[in-house]
Amino acid sequence: MDTFHVLRAVLFGLFHLCLYESNVWSFLLDGPTAPCPRPATHCMLETFNVVVQDLGCLGCQTGCQPGYIMTANARYYVTTGSLVGHYDYKGILIDNSKNVSEPQWLCEPGTTCPWGHFLDKMGSIESCSYCGQGCQTCQSFSKCDGCILGFRLTKTTLANGNEESHCATSGIPCPNPPDHCQHDVYANAVVGCQGCIFCEDGYLPTVNRYYRRSPQNKTSDYVYKGLTISGTIDINEPRYVCVQGRTCPVGYHNVSRGNLMTCEADLQVG
Repeated sequence: MDTFHVLRAVLFGLFHLCLYESNVWSFLLDGPTAPCPRPATHCMLETFNVVVQDLGCLGCQTGCQPGYIMTANARYYVTTGSLVGHYDYKGILIDNSKNVSEPQWLCEPGTTCPWGHFLDKMGSIESCSYCGQGCQTCQSFSKCDGCILGFRLTKTTLANGNEESHCATSGIPCPNPPDHCQHDVYANAVVGCQGCIFCEDGYLPTVNRYYRRSPQNKTSDYVYKGLTISGTIDINEPRYVCVQGRTCPVGYHNVSRGNLMTCEADLQVG
């Protein structure tokens, strides 16, 4: 995890802690505001579910309705392209590091945190803070316990002797990322594109039969953007794709690994 992302998380937490502890929110609305292009739903109050200067769409800053939990939106921050400067949204200047189409805080159904988040508090309000890119479970932003498929856990010892752990990638996105995926997907040496392991609601991560080439289509190992890929793997075919439905499609069966469920292909006999 680079210094930018670590500092961003620290400042993000301190900023919101100060707001909650001092109950000073109104200054955020002193400047121009506009409706969020995709407002958060199930907020306790709609006061901050608007676009403000620099910060974009704040979403459910003041908590959620009963049955929902306040959750940091991982897609609120922009991590690629130019992060310096501003862009215009309906006459309001938004920092390039913020995605105005994604509310900063969402209200997710339930009372427990979804994958990639850990239970935290903003003042007296229980909330789910973001673990960091690619992290499936964590104790805090800098203490990842396990990464999703396609990411690798990396540990760093700081000057004070403390250890941090984050999830790293090859930095090379998959050429054909699956639709309806909740996370970014990256290519890796040898195994190609591992695809999506957490899909949007209503979709299931399902093994892609075309990920492995048929015997007659196998080649020697090849290079994709500096990564050496096995000739048995098609880099253009993610290992897991998101298939619509609540149950596995015909020809596939459910495999559960902890809180993760995937649809794996049935064995073909004959």
